[in-house]
Amino acid sequence: MHCCRFLIDNVIPKEIDLEKLNFPKKHLNKGEIYYFEKKTLIIIKKGQIKVSIYENTNEFILYILNKYNICICLEDNIIEAMQESEFYLISPEKFYEIFNNPLFCNYILNAFSQNLILERAIIKDIVFKNFKQRTINFLVQTAQNIGKKTKNGIEFEIKCNIEELANFLGTQRQTLSSFLTTLKKENILQRNHNKFIIFDLEKLKKYFYEV
Repeated sequence: MHCCRFLIDNVIPKEIDLEKLNFPKKHLNKGEIYYFEKKTLIIIKKGQIKVSIYENTNEFILYILNKYNICICLEDNIIEAMQESEFYLISPEKFYEIFNNPLFCNYILNAFSQNLILERAIIKDIVFKNFKQRTINFLVQTAQNIGKKTKNGIEFEIKCNIEELANFLGTQRQTLSSFLTTLKKENILQRNHNKFIIFDLEKLKKYFYEV
């Protein structure tokens, strides 16, 4: 789901047993936060992790990591468990060792390629789209990727509140709420907390070019 900054679960080669590599692990309960003291490679074992950058109390969400996703976190990164999660911590001192394993190296490179595509999509969204277009893009991509077709439309649930979603889209809570209300008045969607129903996906797509 590149356009909305979720990374889908990666598939790790069955020949690679991360447990046997004896990497340190960290467990977080839902809502717990973890800070990094140095550059660290993390691999998600289970759960879902939000990776953010903070600057003067402002948060920018980079992406949401799922099982076997990989990310290099720096000192200015903060991660938060969106659900009960566990991840491996790999220090730079271990990089030479793990990259000597061809299978593991290929797995890492594929994961980084996915991250690179995602980060380019983030840059394009910020540079070329206004917040309304980013919101529509997010809704369309989410509906297409995880939405369920029902008699009322396409339904999906986002595991974050409106403030987190606004931050995710690079806008303010009130601004996002106002725009979602507009879409509701246009009979395009309905929102109940973090649950959405898209009544007319094609109309939502066309609305992208009108804002």
